[in-house]
Amino acid sequence: MRVPAELLDDHLQAFWDVNGAQGDMVNILLILDQLIKKAEAL
Repeated sequence: MRVPAELLDDHLQAFWDVNGAQGDMVNILLILDQLIKKAEAL
């Protein structure tokens, strides 16, 4: 996967947050939604 340099920290944080969500799909979707919004803002 290619990640823009500006979003490396955000992607890493999202990775750790999703792994820590332990299957909580609502929380996982919120994490991913925030990441998508940051990527779209570039």
